[in-house]
Order: sequence, then C-alpha cells, then structure tokens
Amino acid sequence: MLCYDRAVRNWEGRRGSRPLCSVQRGACLNLEPQMGIAASVLQALGALEWVLVQLVLNVRTRTAVAFRQDLAKAGIDIPASIIESRKWFRAFRRAPSIAQHQHGFGGLLRDRLMELGFEEDLVREAIKGLENDLVDLCLDVQSAVTGQLRRDLEANGLRVPTSILESSKWRDVFTRDQGELPPGAASIVREGSDCNVFRVVEQRRELRCHGKQSLH
Repeated sequence: MLCYDRAVRNWEGRRGSRPLCSVQRGACLNLEPQMGIAASVLQALGALEWVLVQLVLNVRTRTAVAFRQDLAKAGIDIPASIIESRKWFRAFRRAPSIAQHQHGFGGLLRDRLMELGFEEDLVREAIKGLENDLVDLCLDVQSAVTGQLRRDLEANGLRVPTSILESSKWRDVFTRDQGELPPGAASIVREGSDCNVFRVVEQRRELRCHGKQSLH
C-alpha cells in the first residue's frame, strides 16, 4: 500500500509543501459525466498513487542493477538465490517503466488531473510542490534498497567491499540520513510488491491515442 494520505501528511509536516491538497481545494470546473467531486478526488489520488509506485519501483530496479554491476566489477556475484527470490526478482528482472510523455510521469499526472476538471494553475502549483519531496523520496528509496541488499548479502556470507562503500558513487547512498519512508514505499523496498489503495472509480479505460499510457 502506498498510504498516500499519510505520506502527504509526513511531507507537509517536514517541508510545509502542498502536494495535492492545493488541487483538492481547487474548483472542479469540468467534471466528467456522472462524476461528483468525491469521485474525482478519488481518481486524482489513484493517479498520483500510480505515479509514485512507478517511481519507487524504478528507483529500486535501477539501484539494484547498478549495485550488482559494481559488485561484479569487484569480483562479487550476487547469489542466484537472492536474484531469483520473490523479494528481489522484480528488481533484477523487471525493466524500468518509461513514461510515454515528453514531460515524464509528472506530465502524465498533470494531464490526468486536468482531464478530471481540476484548475490548470492549481494542478501545476501542486505538481511543482511535489518535485522536491519526490527527489527526497527517491534518494531515501535508493538508500533503503542498498541497505536491504547489503543485509541480504551479509546473510549469505558476502560482505560489500570497502572500495564500494567508500566510493564517490555509493558513499553518500550508504551514509545518507535517510528519512522514514511512507508505508507503501517501505513495503515495495522490503518486499518488491505494491497494492493500490486509491482505486479509480471508472471501470472502463479510454485510450485517447493508440499506445498511450493511461491513468484512468
């Protein structure tokens, strides 16, 4: 679970930002047919949750693969029992998600929120407010993933070489003052699985153009 509402409260408490709350307070001017404000907000939360899950999964995958490559250069192979495990299989065997939008996942989220009828200025303000928090979240996930992988290696009798721990590439990752991850992100890091909390209201999916990713 991403537990978005708790994560937002944590982020607001740390930095005073206004992620989606600004959007929620904005007027829903052009709501989709038969969709009230509550349903529209629920879909907005679902869209945001989907984006955050993709980002966390991508950071987990890229971090695990990069760490594996550097370990291999140091003569250490991660055991197949770890790579093929339920916990790590998705990180090592899953290609990162690519947002089919020129502005990445943020562009997908922006477009979906405006489709739901939220005011464009408030949508842009809310997404801009998320940017710094998302950077911190990604850095925290990176540190958490390397920490988890290091512990699993040590449990298998393998120690990460000092040359890696103290390298310019990984030193800050291992020594970072990591913030507490939102419960859903922590679950993805620990177990490699996610479960949606905010499910979209609409049952049908409408792809506005062939091959385009949809947050519906």
